[in-house]
Amino acid sequence: MTTANPTLLQSLNQFGVDLAFWDLTNAQDINEIEANLRALAATPQLPPAVAQALELALVQLPTWSTTAQSDPSAAMDSVCQWYSQTELLCAQGIEPVVAEVAQAADTEVAEQDNTRIELHVARDGDLLREFCNEANELLADIEQGLLTLESTPDDHDVLNAIFRAFHTFKGGAGMLKLLPIQHLAHQLESILDKARKGLLTVDSNVVSLVLQASDGVDQAVRDILQALDSGEQQSFIAFDAHAVLDNVARVLRGDNVVVTAAAQVTQPDHDAPSAEPVVTVDKPSQSGGTAAADVSIKVGARKLDELIDLVGELMIAQSMVTQHPLAAKVADDAWNRSVRQLSRITKDLQRTTMAVRMVPVANTFKKMTRVVRDLSAAQGKQIDLVLKGEYTELDRSIVDALADPLAHMVRNAVDHGIEPPDERQASGKDARGRIELAAFQRGGAFWVQITDDGRGLSRERIRNKALANGLITPDQELADADLFNLIFAAGFSTATNVTNVSGRGVGMDVVRQSIAALRGKVDISSELGQGTQMTITLPLTLAIIDGLLVVVGQQRYIVPALSVIECLRPQADMLGLTSTQGEVVRIRDQLIPIVRLGKLLDAPHVRTDPTQGIVVVVQTGRQRIAILVDQLLDKQELVIKSLGSSFQHQHLFSGAAVMGDGLVSCILNIDALSEQVTKRPASSAHAHQHKLDWQSEALLS
Repeated sequence: MTTANPTLLQSLNQFGVDLAFWDLTNAQDINEIEANLRALAATPQLPPAVAQALELALVQLPTWSTTAQSDPSAAMDSVCQWYSQTELLCAQGIEPVVAEVAQAADTEVAEQDNTRIELHVARDGDLLREFCNEANELLADIEQGLLTLESTPDDHDVLNAIFRAFHTFKGGAGMLKLLPIQHLAHQLESILDKARKGLLTVDSNVVSLVLQASDGVDQAVRDILQALDSGEQQSFIAFDAHAVLDNVARVLRGDNVVVTAAAQVTQPDHDAPSAEPVVTVDKPSQSGGTAAADVSIKVGARKLDELIDLVGELMIAQSMVTQHPLAAKVADDAWNRSVRQLSRITKDLQRTTMAVRMVPVANTFKKMTRVVRDLSAAQGKQIDLVLKGEYTELDRSIVDALADPLAHMVRNAVDHGIEPPDERQASGKDARGRIELAAFQRGGAFWVQITDDGRGLSRERIRNKALANGLITPDQELADADLFNLIFAAGFSTATNVTNVSGRGVGMDVVRQSIAALRGKVDISSELGQGTQMTITLPLTLAIIDGLLVVVGQQRYIVPALSVIECLRPQADMLGLTSTQGEVVRIRDQLIPIVRLGKLLDAPHVRTDPTQGIVVVVQTGRQRIAILVDQLLDKQELVIKSLGSSFQHQHLFSGAAVMGDGLVSCILNIDALSEQVTKRPASSAHAHQHKLDWQSEALLS
């Protein structure tokens, strides 16, 4: 049997590392790949099978390059498949030689302080940042692949994809001399390679082990980014993978391993601040009049934000020009055509730049797979998570901010919603629970729905808890939607046992605050014994607002259109005064408190009689309010501006916008207006002449 040359094996491994950084669409890189292949082919005492494999690669290289122009992923898959087969040919029958090479690599790691990693920021700063950006994508792919593999262990395509991702990650770590990370990645790669050869079954323990190791590596990547942001020229990060490596060694020996929470990569006990995110932009290119494949480039998110701010300023300037009084007096056709063209180009530019900010929610949604998997296993539940519409796009800043509240709601669905298998079977349900996470666009807004087929919400338990907390009075009757929304109150929990997941009444109020900070809202519908659905409604972007322009006195204000339910001029018999809500308007048998905006903002109403004004009904949190205004102007798409330091103590406004005439209008904070209603005593309400009958009030409230 042929004995492999250790030098050949090392050269082939280095070639595999370099493949991760070569671009198959770049002529210079193709030439470098060809030169490396020919150097490998010139190795003395080359085994015939390896020589044939190298010759095949030289023949296939032009095909790989052509394929990469239209499908880079497919081309790289072909190259990686060839490399894996060639590496196997090189190693077959020469395990002692391979073991010597591996032992030499392990010795290199052991000779260093393998509980921390030295970073040469001054020398490798740019490469380290690029490594971290790529590592985040690879680790996310690895995690999702492992979760898929756990349910379908015979899926060789997924197994090979995870192996390739680890191989690429290992190569990057090796190039930057992050040896402990490279060593751990190599050991995990060995487990996957053993599974690829059919010598190891990928069960839940193996998946848990690799996931724990990936979590530790992910934290190391965060720490590297923190070190890069610190400005230090030389830095160290903690990294101790002994516990994980011990378990990996047992798995490779064929021993049974039960993974526990203790077997993790040790990291510092702190949260690393996130570095500036990088957004991938698809850039269409044209060649000879024929559309070529889209080319992806990476642009710092800060640069995109600056670009969008400038486009916003351009929109404001364009509005000021087109709406200027002098512009209306110009009766020149050429001028009017130029103005129309300017408006069209500005809107197209604004729409294009906003599209650049949009990213799919897929990564955030897929993270929920891990949440459901870990929590259901800990609680002995069987749960399927179904994702729908995960490639629907949303503003990047909203996607980032959505992750935490979404994770909390999914955890609640697992913990509170889905019953244990025996309880489900006793009630005639399938032992496996189901949680569906769906995203879609509707009516100019982004919707996320979390639906479970669990036990549903108990009206009685929620009402009793609300009474105990003083949130409602004994004689107060609430509709289902209003009652269910009480779970968002601070400190509210119906859990009988306090666990590490829930029961302390902390969380759902934070969820509502987080969603409100994104100018969104949460609605709940539930049927006892059948399940619960939570619906999050969000704007598509935080940079622009669809606003309803209203007038109070001499001032204009902006009401977020996403919160508006309806606008109407009330009749006298619709108005009244109640002891609990003060001045109200009755709309379709529902009493809605009236907020006199002019009184709150010290802008006296021109029309103090509600029957002469307009009420704008808005939804906020768990209630609706009717904002009394003098006049409606129109609905506009406006660029949001932050308020200056002079307004830092003013909670009734959430921002401002520059109008076409150059004046500034403030955006109303609907949640703050709602809080004003809950604070006011009934005697302070400015009641109209008409009063509701107390019996009718009791029936309607």
